[in-house]
Amino acid sequence: MRSVPVLLLALFLLIGMVGCGTPQVPVGKQYTLTHSVEGEGTVTPISGMKYAAGTIVQLTPTPAYGWAFKSWDGPDAGSVVGSSGNYSILMDADKTITAVFEKLKHEVITMVTPEDGGTIELSIIDPVDPQDVTIVDHGQIISVFAQPAANYEFFRWESDLSGTENPTTMLIEGRTYIDAVFQPVTTGRVTGNNGTQGIAGVVLEYTGAANGQVTTDADGYFSIRGVSGSITITPKSAPGTLWIDAEPTNRQVIAPSANVNFSLASFKYVGAWSGQGTVHGMYGTFGNIALDAEGLVYLVENNSCHIKKFTSDGMLITTLDMPRNPDTSCRLLGSLAIDSSGNIFATSLVGHQLNKLNGSGQLVKSWGGYGTDAGQFDTPMGLAIDSSGDIYVVDNGNDRIQKFTNDGDYVLSWGSPGYDDGRFDSPSNIAIDDNDDIYVTDAYNYRVQKFDTGGNYLSNWGGAPGPTHLNLQYLSMATDPNGNVWVIKSQENQLLTYSPTGQQLHLVNLGTIGPDGSKLQFPGNMVISSQGVLYITDPNNNLVHQFVIED
Repeated sequence: MRSVPVLLLALFLLIGMVGCGTPQVPVGKQYTLTHSVEGEGTVTPISGMKYAAGTIVQLTPTPAYGWAFKSWDGPDAGSVVGSSGNYSILMDADKTITAVFEKLKHEVITMVTPEDGGTIELSIIDPVDPQDVTIVDHGQIISVFAQPAANYEFFRWESDLSGTENPTTMLIEGRTYIDAVFQPVTTGRVTGNNGTQGIAGVVLEYTGAANGQVTTDADGYFSIRGVSGSITITPKSAPGTLWIDAEPTNRQVIAPSANVNFSLASFKYVGAWSGQGTVHGMYGTFGNIALDAEGLVYLVENNSCHIKKFTSDGMLITTLDMPRNPDTSCRLLGSLAIDSSGNIFATSLVGHQLNKLNGSGQLVKSWGGYGTDAGQFDTPMGLAIDSSGDIYVVDNGNDRIQKFTNDGDYVLSWGSPGYDDGRFDSPSNIAIDDNDDIYVTDAYNYRVQKFDTGGNYLSNWGGAPGPTHLNLQYLSMATDPNGNVWVIKSQENQLLTYSPTGQQLHLVNLGTIGPDGSKLQFPGNMVISSQGVLYITDPNNNLVHQFVIED
């Protein structure tokens, strides 16, 4: 009878367990896990797999390059439990979920060094959608351009971008820092005093906040980089120059700056030539060289009694026979001058005459003769022609200047022996500038005197012998296109330049100039063309040395 209560108790316990405990899993039942992807990425295990009822499935979302897993979505997203890297879902029914991936975006942070040096421009290459370029999708290529501010230039990239290419491109794979480094730059140009042509190779020195040198490029431009603060810029030299004159002589600027310009005149040695064949017997002391209106060069060749005509660079054009005296000696042994019509005027030291020849070398007229009367000469030396075609002759032995018309008619004379203004002691040479101001070397008074075309005294300079003064008897002289006066001291091998008011500008040692073995010694005469080309005869070496005044 006791077995009945025991069976009843067991039955009640079984019923309680069924009603209050874990639900029973149907034996042999399977459920399907279905998943999809939004964005770019993958999920494991693969979609469509069947699992036994009650199975817990581990889920792994893997983003594609440039993407990140964001969240789960879909009808059964709430069944997914866990956190990044450890997701799972209980298969107690068919489940459908979606893995959501999003495109990575990165911040692009730009900097400029120095702060006022410029700006950085960013742009997306082939953008899908317009957007703020400082927030860029992962894997996107952007274009980066550094735009300098005024008086700055791009120098290099720093931080996450390197190099000097500008503009450049960059692949964005994370938060990115871009620093554009700019450097200050002071720019300017050196041109000629009388034109806009840039002068190459000029060395400029700067001192102050920084010290250094820069050189002008082929067009005369220069740049001083990386310097800030007050600096003084001074043109110092140019290639091959014997001297330079800069206007202004220097400039003080606050760097960085722009348009720091200088105008320059420089004196350069070009070379030496003797034409086609040697120019023998050049009588260089008194003035055996002249230029015509076209810049062609005429040289007296005394040994053969010829005048040779050359191009400006020394190529022989023609040879003219000079007139001879009755004893067949050469009539022309002095200075030459060519008027605007191509007529040749030449003094005869021995015959005390002035001769006029046409462009073919044929004698047109002679006048003068030894004496002290008007129109007569005692050793006529220097010779010059003014803008009207009138002729001026240095009458050395009579210590005076005589003026004639182009046809040889006497006009006037001035001067007499003495030391007062307007008097002379062995005048030797003469030059006329573009304003028709007349300059005469007054040798034994150690000075240059200046007159107008009427013979009126204007000024003088010099007045004492010395290393930089005028103390030789036979001084050659010429004027340049800027109105400056050039004087040669033959025995000292010196070339001196003066302003029209007599301020000494330069002294050049000619003894260091010329080809090896043919250095310029005891230079003869010189002429200067309207283009600033200077020629000096070198009788000792039978050469003509050519220079150029660049401005």
